[in-house]
Amino acid sequence: PHHESLSATFTGLYSLGENDESIVQKALAHPEDYVLKPQREGGGNNLYNDELKDALSKMSARERGGYILMQKIISPHVDGILVRNG
Repeated sequence: PHHESLSATFTGLYSLGENDESIVQKALAHPEDYVLKPQREGGGNNLYNDELKDALSKMSARERGGYILMQKIISPHVDGILVRNG
């Protein structure tokens, strides 16, 4: 089915706060696989790797409610060749 091949291109996006222990534990164990993003206008201020781990370790569930957790988008490696005239 086509919906399976399409959904395989999506990344996980998780709201945080109450009942988030399972995904928080996954992110703490593998912070390199996630981005912690504040839920506010303007973007920026994202936390990665050790900063993500430190922040999640210190935040209460209420504080985590101001963030979302997203799996990093990791594109497959593709070799290429650059050709130019001359």
